[in-house]
Amino acid sequence: MVLGSADLHKAVAALWVSSGLGASFESHWSSTDDHITLNDTEAAPGTPFPYAIYDSPEPNIVARMVGHSTSEKHHIKDAEISFRVFAQQTADKSAKELASELAGEIMAAFGGHPTTSPTALTLDNGVVLINQYQSDFGIRVDDEVHMWTVKYIFKLDIPVAV
Repeated sequence: MVLGSADLHKAVAALWVSSGLGASFESHWSSTDDHITLNDTEAAPGTPFPYAIYDSPEPNIVARMVGHSTSEKHHIKDAEISFRVFAQQTADKSAKELASELAGEIMAAFGGHPTTSPTALTLDNGVVLINQYQSDFGIRVDDEVHMWTVKYIFKLDIPVAV
């Protein structure tokens, strides 16, 4: 069983795979080398474009309450997660266009897409009450590279034994 904040990280990685996001990113790679499409905090040197990184600062406990028995307590946490998509210009698309399209696929899986409902995240210990899309925006980082950021707050109900 995965506990604490690691539980949310595991759920995010599982949804990334089950929603086909990894395959979607890999479909743009010309290399057959073994790389990761979703990287925790930073990508390894030599990772081909496009790729994504995500980070999650310390979650905020916004409420504490008694659970179903006197020995069970619950923490309601707000956990921020930011996905950053890095894309390089191709023969068919600008870096900005590709980065924004892939960010749209993330929004379809995690929330914020205008026509697709998000997939629920499943935790080993607790539940995700809501995936709350916050914002998305793009920034040019090099002549042929663009980054698109998608931000979320995940409201979690986590049981804590006492």
